Amino acid sequence: LRFDFGASFEYTNHTGIKDRSNPTSFVGGQDEDPNTAYDNFTLVPALLKDSFDFAYAYLNFSLGVNYKLNKQRAVFGRFTRSNKAPELNYYFNNFENISIDQKGRIQEITQAELGFKQQNNTISIFATAFWSQLNNIGFSEFVFDQSGIEGIFFTPEQINKTTTIGLELETVWQPLPELSLRFLTTLQNATATQCTVYDTGGSFVTEDDQILDYSGNELPHQPKLTLEFIPAYQFKSYQFFAAWRYLGERQANVANAHQLPGFSTFRAGVSGQLSRHISMSLVCNNLLNSTGLMYSFGLNEFGSSSNAATPEFVAENPDASFIVMPVLPRTVVLK
Repeated sequence: LRFDFGASFEYTNHTGIKDRSNPTSFVGGQDEDPNTAYDNFTLVPALLKDSFDFAYAYLNFSLGVNYKLNKQRAVFGRFTRSNKAPELNYYFNNFENISIDQKGRIQEITQAELGFKQQNNTISIFATAFWSQLNNIGFSEFVFDQSGIEGIFFTPEQINKTTTIGLELETVWQPLPELSLRFLTTLQNATATQCTVYDTGGSFVTEDDQILDYSGNELPHQPKLTLEFIPAYQFKSYQFFAAWRYLGERQANVANAHQLPGFSTFRAGVSGQLSRHISMSLVCNNLLNSTGLMYSFGLNEFGSSSNAATPEFVAENPDASFIVMPVLPRTVVLK
């Protein structure tokens, strides 16, 4: 039976000055041409500045226990509590031409793990069940005032919480001294435990604003299933490998309006020692040039937020298009 404990104390101080801003004095932006829309809402520094000076102090800790059943098997558990100070952009995103008088919230990360491991000369198995919660998440969206009054602005900050529960499994089988077969899978359910989104209605005018509550929805861009299979073969001083990876279906936004389909990618490579002083590796990622969508940024309209598309909107607009980020195309890397 073995216990381990770790702790750390962190102190972070943010000190700075932020300019207040005014629209440029030229009609049509800096080039005085309203037809070139990119600079029509350019802001310039005003004379007034706002300063900020905030300190954050917190303690992180982790407690683990491991019990060896025999020489090949063991069970283990771990509990971790950690924190994270706000980023500097908190001060710039949330105080538009007003004094910075509010300290940012410290994010809280709580995790628990329970697992089993087995290892011998031919096979190893690691299975870990986990629970993770992230609290005090400051959420603000970058939107465009389609009425043309204000230009681009950030929505008021919302404080949210997420919870993920899942199982990670890693198995390595070595049927021959030269051959290994590695299989990895993650099953998880990621939930927006507490989630509100500030809806501006497409304009800076606040009369039509509302706060949408998506608590209990699935978190976007988090697959419920991830699989990976990696066979590798050792021949003298060279190692050859191939890999197949599957990323399951994911929600495109926290409104759960539509899904990004699952997809597979392949990669392969070889590495080895060419001489006493020279080693090399050649790796091809996305070997078959597969197509897959990694992220969605919302509707294909300037300034739209990622959550502007609701399930009702998608049902009523089946031909709507979205801005997405695809998986990288085939790349070959030689080192």
